[in-house]
Amino acid sequence: FYHLMIAQKKMISTLFKSFSLSLVIISFAALVFFKNLGLFFIFLIVNTIPVFASFPLIYLLGTSFNVATVMTYSISLGLIVDSSFHIIHALKEGYHLNQKKDFYFNTIIVPVMQSSLLLSLCFAFFGLNNFLPIKEFGITLSILIFFGMILDLKVLPTLYLGKKQKEK
Repeated sequence: FYHLMIAQKKMISTLFKSFSLSLVIISFAALVFFKNLGLFFIFLIVNTIPVFASFPLIYLLGTSFNVATVMTYSISLGLIVDSSFHIIHALKEGYHLNQKKDFYFNTIIVPVMQSSLLLSLCFAFFGLNNFLPIKEFGITLSILIFFGMILDLKVLPTLYLGKKQKEK
């Protein structure tokens, strides 16, 4: 048991480092892609808040930090940033403006919402599994993807458009 606990602590530490490295690489790619420091910080805020917002809820649900749950943070980061890139690109191109609003809604908002809800629901089904690591993996990933969707659809456009208004 002692060696198992030591090994698990080491794996959790390694997965935390993996998450941190993923965040740095994705952040660097976003900075290169956006070429705008303000937009980079909006991207960073919107994509890291789900991680921190999930901690209280996971605590309330009684989920533990183990190899499976810590691994979900790296996975969710990759899934959440994908939607953010699509939304930011569409906002930069002005697809949210009057004559292109339908295009923006139908080709960006609806697919992001549908895919995020479907992923969140599918991972939530893992919560029905009796094996605790799989159960906690599914619940944690479902929560993270759902929080990411909310932030991508509500907070990201608000921060981006608010930033654009200040520049005018």
